[in-house]
Amino acid sequence: MRTTTKLLTIVLLLAAAIAFSAFTFATPYQRNHILQTSVEDLSSEEEDMLKNINGTWKGSFYVVVGEKKYINDKVTMNFVTKGDNPRLYLTVESCDANYLLPNKWYFEDDKIVYTFNDSPWTAIVSLSFENNKTLVGEYEQYGKKREIRFVRTSSSPIDFEGQPQFMFEDVPAAEWLNKLKEYPNYTKTAVNIPYTYELGKRDKLKSILKTNALDKLVNTKKNDADKMQVLLNWVSTQFRHNGESGMPEKQDALSIMQYSKKMNGVECRGLSIILSEMLRAYGIPAKSVKCAPPDANTVYCHVVVHAYSKELKQWIMLDPTYNLVLKNEQNVYISLPMLRESLINGTKLIPNEGAGRNGRPFYMDFYRAYMTKNCFHFSNAVDSFSGAEGAAANRVITLIPSGYPTTYAYYRNEQPTYSAEEFWKLP
Repeated sequence: MRTTTKLLTIVLLLAAAIAFSAFTFATPYQRNHILQTSVEDLSSEEEDMLKNINGTWKGSFYVVVGEKKYINDKVTMNFVTKGDNPRLYLTVESCDANYLLPNKWYFEDDKIVYTFNDSPWTAIVSLSFENNKTLVGEYEQYGKKREIRFVRTSSSPIDFEGQPQFMFEDVPAAEWLNKLKEYPNYTKTAVNIPYTYELGKRDKLKSILKTNALDKLVNTKKNDADKMQVLLNWVSTQFRHNGESGMPEKQDALSIMQYSKKMNGVECRGLSIILSEMLRAYGIPAKSVKCAPPDANTVYCHVVVHAYSKELKQWIMLDPTYNLVLKNEQNVYISLPMLRESLINGTKLIPNEGAGRNGRPFYMDFYRAYMTKNCFHFSNAVDSFSGAEGAAANRVITLIPSGYPTTYAYYRNEQPTYSAEEFWKLP
């Protein structure tokens, strides 16, 4: 365990970070992998650069992931410049995608420049030839610049035109979306689900709350949505996501915290249990919710938190794996049923600026595709209390779309319901 002094120092740093970014939201940009300037309008020097850059290039970006922490994020650039529509595709190690698309790319001062990702994670890359096999330049992100170097590995680039950008369990994201669109509705009647929430109980978390001065951090916020984000940010920055960690035998927040320190992180379910229990300690009704794909043979699902805002009279989805909360274009917080509807209808989702897995840049394009796979079934326990996830007598309810031919059992005994109204009812 860390000493009290070290923890308080971290708290002060976190408080500053929260004040700066946790309550503001990102600026989304359009993607365009086609060269911004028409080929006919290029200078002779630009034409030569375009011709010579055709190919596959490998290097890395020096990416900030925390206070004085960086990663070398391996990158592959495929410039497909033969023909009238020169194209650029990026593959970045930290994002599980076949390729990413730049926001734009263009010529500027005898350099090829491109930007990618939404603000505040937007990166600016400028490149010029050192020789025929080497590109050199700058990578700028968060106002910091780093020198970069890329080496040509092939003169025949991979053209991803028409290929799926995201694949999950060997299935293109578009197919997961089609399945979601095929089953958009639920029935309107169901047997009552008697949800309970144990609120204000702090015995097991008392030392954690005191040592980390969380009362001071939380109570400075005037509304419950802001309090949610303070606790979301604290959990996501204190405990790493490690999808290979497994879970401890005892599944209360304190046991999972200790397990996370031992395993250098914990899976999404563990992070969600920690956050939901801490929210309830501050009187906010909250529970972990499993989000799962339609096929029972799939290996992976995702777990997030649903927290209830009494002031806004709505559920708010919090994802501690990605330190994420979402809003729509009307500045309304997104709940899980709203997320599912947005994925089906293609409406815009805007993440908070502090989002990112283990401090890394957040890619909304990836998250949208990822949750399209995982927003078919939803499961949660009837009773929410410390250790609820591991309690054998605690019933688990699974919400299934109307007309879907099979029930779904993942790793727990789950009872089906087809009523979204009952499943998502307010506390």
